[in-house]
Amino acid sequence: MREKWTCPECGRSFARPSQWHSCQVVGVEKHFERAGPGLRDLYESVLQVVASFGALEAVPTKTGITLLARTSFAGIKVRRDCLRLGFLLSRRLDDSRVFNIEVLSPRKIGHHVDLRSEADLDAQLRLWLEEAYAFGSRRAREG
Repeated sequence: MREKWTCPECGRSFARPSQWHSCQVVGVEKHFERAGPGLRDLYESVLQVVASFGALEAVPTKTGITLLARTSFAGIKVRRDCLRLGFLLSRRLDDSRVFNIEVLSPRKIGHHVDLRSEADLDAQLRLWLEEAYAFGSRRAREG
């Protein structure tokens, strides 16, 4: 495994030298200042699910909250009425809940879903998150 690069500005470590990131780290609470009721609890539930897969770091920056295994594999943007969850997989999903797909490379595909309640954190989404977590862990080992 490759040695991590540390940003001289914010002190965060990354898998690749000079990896793009935001140095503006903020508190998690800042993201929930205008969020609707229940979204903070839903966020904690998402973290619990992902933490069950292994080591997890949640890094809140000005624009969102990045979830890292060894590298980033998912991110959350808090909206007034939902959590906008994005996650990376090596394959493309075909599901009505996925409202946006970004092909970042042939084997790195971003998917976006909105979470409005605990019911959205169902068995299928948990499987996708577990796959994304494994994808983030593998990417770090592969360099």
